[in-house]
Amino acid sequence: MHDGVTCASRYEKLAATRETYLERARECAKLTLPSVVPPAGHTYSSRLPTPYQGIGARGVNYLAARLLLSLLPPNTPFFRLTLSDFEAAELAQRPDARGEIEAGLSAIERAVMEEVEQSGLRAPLFEALKHLIISGNCLIYLPASGGTRVYGLDRYVVSRDADGNLLDITIKESVSPATLERTSQPSSPTTKMVKMSTFTPSITVMANAGVSTRNSTTVS
Repeated sequence: MHDGVTCASRYEKLAATRETYLERARECAKLTLPSVVPPAGHTYSSRLPTPYQGIGARGVNYLAARLLLSLLPPNTPFFRLTLSDFEAAELAQRPDARGEIEAGLSAIERAVMEEVEQSGLRAPLFEALKHLIISGNCLIYLPASGGTRVYGLDRYVVSRDADGNLLDITIKESVSPATLERTSQPSSPTTKMVKMSTFTPSITVMANAGVSTRNSTTVS
């Protein structure tokens, strides 16, 4: 961190501003899918509230599925690459060249579609759409390697300037020490979990033994 401000203190400060929106999201989740935005203090051993009817859950799943089909229709490109009017006019006297260019653009479309299918983007995008329907917010992290991650409203805070431009993102989550580097694991054998907060442009792992920093891809 900079100016002596830690990731933890930065997160707690911005979390106070987020609290109103988070409480509203939890009330909406309580009537639809409580697991999307669980109650405060929820752990893996806690029981989630059960709605008295399933209309809300079915409605959220239906809307998310329809939106997913609109964004990523199966076996159909969700975008189209074409020549501009000026480029088409320049190639009007060269029909062979225009045909080769359009064939190349179609090949790019197919390559992008194959990449989307192989990356497994549909499952995390479906989860993100449910977050957007219920809470209106979510964070999607696309790392350079590995799978796509979706963070709910209760797991991150953001800071923006007066024009709405993103300044930084702070993520808070619990991870197992076994998933961290050997140098960043806590020395205390009684520590079962550590809290990890990300602050652009680095990830800081805070444990009982101290703090260690490693580089990370900026989330945007």
